[in-house]
Amino acid sequence: MIFGINGWLAGQVLCKLLIYSALAAVTGGVFCLKLAPSARSLMAAMKNYLLAAVILGLLASILAFFLKVGYLAESGIGGMFDALYLKILWGSSVGTATAWQVSGFGVLVVAVFWLVLGNAYSPINRTADVLRPYFILILTALGALMVVSSIAMVGHSAGLNVPAQIAIGLHVFVGLWWLGSLVPLQLYCSKLANAQLHQLMHRFGQAALVMVLMLIASGGWVALQLFASPAELVSTNYGRNFLIKISFVIGLLGLALWHKARLVPRLLKSPGAANSLMSSIRIETLIGISVLVATAILTTLFGPTHAF
Repeated sequence: MIFGINGWLAGQVLCKLLIYSALAAVTGGVFCLKLAPSARSLMAAMKNYLLAAVILGLLASILAFFLKVGYLAESGIGGMFDALYLKILWGSSVGTATAWQVSGFGVLVVAVFWLVLGNAYSPINRTADVLRPYFILILTALGALMVVSSIAMVGHSAGLNVPAQIAIGLHVFVGLWWLGSLVPLQLYCSKLANAQLHQLMHRFGQAALVMVLMLIASGGWVALQLFASPAELVSTNYGRNFLIKISFVIGLLGLALWHKARLVPRLLKSPGAANSLMSSIRIETLIGISVLVATAILTTLFGPTHAF
């Protein structure tokens, strides 16, 4: 066997990480482009970010399915294309989730190409052009909803009730939106004047406050569904890894509060405040990547003992 079992699982973790990262980049990137007062001048810098994200997400979604087939077939690389296991897996919830996920990324590809090639944020007069940014936002929201729904269809979340699955979907979407906004925000720190950056960060902070409250509420509800008792947080592998993820999230929340309370107000007082903010957002990005890695590992290798 060319791939050992650990190799198959590692490949699935990597694909899941790429899928999370791609969805984060698109949702956060499109939001920040809409939020920025000078988004048109930053469009060129965002092209590669958005295009690479949707293409990687689409390819990772397809590859993840074949890796699962290979994992079941246990016959090396060729097992990824085993007709029997392909048919079995495609007819299961995994196949349904893959179809939704690939279709969702397909919609996002259309939205991003329309955004990038159509230059939707340029000054326009025709009615069709005026409506184009709204169509792009609708396509982005639809594609993101399809991908998030596919995530809730499989794994430990599939064994939960519908309200819990909705909470997981909301939690995933909000968390990825937040993390996907960090790279564009770093770009804005290096490109915008302090006054413009302060205005943008203030608007982002207002949106983020609502999103973070939703993130905490939905995450708390999901935790109540996944753990039968608090003791499982320390007595099970899933619980211990869940605590590691939560520690990273707490670090993100702490940095976000630091930005809002100290660094953003300094933009109007100190010429070097933008550099300090950018450095802090870089640290936040690294912690965010750790959250995505922990989530990919948690949802691939572990599961709550009572949820099945």
